[in-house]
Amino acid sequence: MSTRALLVDGFDLSTLGLVVDNPAGWRDGFSVSWPSTAVPGRIGEIVTSTEGQVNGRTLRIDGAVLASTVSALLSQIDEIKYRLGSTEKTFVFSDDETREFYAYCSAITHQAIDPALIQRGISVRIGLEQTDPRRYGTSDTVVSGITTSPVDIPLGTAPVFPSITVTGASGFTLTYKDSSAVAVATIVIAGATSPVTLDCEAGTVVDGGGNAVAYLTSTSDFPFAFDPADGDYTTSDWPTLEVTAGTAVATYRKAYR
Repeated sequence: MSTRALLVDGFDLSTLGLVVDNPAGWRDGFSVSWPSTAVPGRIGEIVTSTEGQVNGRTLRIDGAVLASTVSALLSQIDEIKYRLGSTEKTFVFSDDETREFYAYCSAITHQAIDPALIQRGISVRIGLEQTDPRRYGTSDTVVSGITTSPVDIPLGTAPVFPSITVTGASGFTLTYKDSSAVAVATIVIAGATSPVTLDCEAGTVVDGGGNAVAYLTSTSDFPFAFDPADGDYTTSDWPTLEVTAGTAVATYRKAYR
């Protein structure tokens, strides 16, 4: 009987006999490096940047592959290697299938169980490398109906870069504020053709006529991230978004540390 534990691109690896013992690192928080330098005469080091560098995450999955015959075992191992591949994949653990993460398979190794050549099971260790250590919701969060009044932007526990589309206006000011109503980022567009889409992840601005980055004023804070630090996750006190003309829709995936 299969024990659902790890899905890769939506495929349940337990159907290939994979039994997961311990996905080490799965629930770890971010690893952050702080740029610093030594100063003669002072104890320790001085932090040279107020922004730490969030590092990638390494996961190690220990378990076994079990089969009914030796030939079935070899076939299952082949398919597991094929499913893991050498490109970035989407992974989900069964303890919370509302969140997913993106990773590369860096290694898959086996430790034979004696007698190795007639055994119908084999231990396995899978290494996964996340260049982006965030976990994401498995569906988009869409905040619509954004006009001149501030609208809440509900978030997870990690920053995300949204895609924002404004319709019904050739010029507008888009303002992202913290939960205390203090402006954090302002974008000004003038002379574009509706609709205008600002993709903060890709760093592109597109309107009804194509590339519209020329309509973005030089003082605009683009791109910017929706950051839970601009509110209070514990009380659902969220940052907000508003626009001076037209109607905006913000699309993003909630992300978690």
